[in-house]
Amino acid sequence: MLQTLLADRFRLKTHKELKEMAVCALVVGPNGARLTPLAGEPGQTVPTGQGSAVLRTLTLSGLARALSSASGRLVIDETHLSGEYDIVLEFEPEVPFARSIEGMGDSMFAAVQKQLGLKLVPRRAPVEVIVIDQAERPTAN
Repeated sequence: MLQTLLADRFRLKTHKELKEMAVCALVVGPNGARLTPLAGEPGQTVPTGQGSAVLRTLTLSGLARALSSASGRLVIDETHLSGEYDIVLEFEPEVPFARSIEGMGDSMFAAVQKQLGLKLVPRRAPVEVIVIDQAERPTAN
C-alpha cells in the first residue's frame, strides 16, 4: 500500500539489484557457542543499562538483525543454529564499526565472541538493495 502511494504521489520508480557490500558473518566461534536456551516467558529486549541488554526469545537471525541495527553494518547469520535463546550481552559503548573489529576492547563485537562463543567475520557479499530510478515533486492533494 505504501509503495502504491509513493508511486502515485511522487512518481517513484525503483528496482532491486544485487550489490557487493561489506558485511559481517555471524559464525560459531572456535570453542563452540555458549548460548542459553529460552527459560521462562518470552519477552522483548530489556535494556539493563548503557552497554548491556537482555534479549529474550531471540533466534540467531534475530541477533544478527539486532547487531546490524547497532553497528550500522549488515550482519548475516551463518551459525546454522536454530531455537530461541535468552541472550545477555554486556559491552562498552561502541565506537563506529566502520573502523575495525580488531582491537576494540570490550566492544559489542568482542563481547559477542567472549560471552556468546560466536564470532563476527568481516567479508564482502552480495546484498539486495533498492535503487531509485525516478522521483518527482509530489502531486497536489
